[in-house]
Amino acid sequence: MQSFVLAMGMKVQAQEKQRANQLIQEDLEQVSTLASNIAEDHDNMCNPAAYANGYAKDLWDDLNALALPTAQLIQKADGTNVGKTLRLARNHISNGSNTAPYRTLKINYQVQELDSSDNPTGDVIAERYVEVIPDVALQCP
Repeated sequence: MQSFVLAMGMKVQAQEKQRANQLIQEDLEQVSTLASNIAEDHDNMCNPAAYANGYAKDLWDDLNALALPTAQLIQKADGTNVGKTLRLARNHISNGSNTAPYRTLKINYQVQELDSSDNPTGDVIAERYVEVIPDVALQCP
């Protein structure tokens, strides 16, 4: 009986981790789309005086305008969502040490469970760090 309970606990943890990683992957696909669609502006954004005027900051502003996704852990066959609610959080990592900070957007993703008041609770279920270079920034000298 103890083995059965342990196996069920491990299955639930695996489902949480899988759904959390899926949330991160879905957001990364949106980031990729946004990074491909930033307008070209070589006069000002290839050699900005500060990070705030670069392509990476432009991408972060576009991404930040999107709502943070949430997801239910389990969906019944009839389409009804049940179980824990997970929310993705994305944090911008400072680019102060990069030699060309206007080109690279650094993002740290975390997924946590939400309580009944939509506040994060418990440990981080999944976490990922990514660096994204907007397509147009690759054309800078």
